[in-house]
Amino acid sequence: MAKRRILKKEISYVAGELFSEVLVCKLFIPGVEEDKADVLMIRILDM
Repeated sequence: MAKRRILKKEISYVAGELFSEVLVCKLFIPGVEEDKADVLMIRILDM
């Protein structure tokens, strides 16, 4: 069971990092489609 707990923590960490990357791309990189970034962030939060 400890392995499952560790795996869940790792997935949560990676999802947080991915969310941060998408947010930075959306805010600071010109030409990023904001609608697609929003959908991606919502999907990450639903995990």
